[in-house]
Amino acid sequence: MRDFRPVEFLDCWEADHVEPVPAKQRGVIAVRLAEQCRDDAARAGIEIADLMRAAKGNLVQNMLDAMKEAAN
Repeated sequence: MRDFRPVEFLDCWEADHVEPVPAKQRGVIAVRLAEQCRDDAARAGIEIADLMRAAKGNLVQNMLDAMKEAAN
């Protein structure tokens, strides 16, 4: 049985932390958000490998996608 906790954590974390930002700033902010998310996940007891699977292998790209979605 698959544990959806990392996916749920990532979805909730993005909902709480990701905001629309100008396209020019997204790269730098995505890296910072990915680092913060990784640290918060570790504190919540979520393995980094599980978090990366929830982010489809690329946490920074996941943050970029979330910012793009927030902007629309």
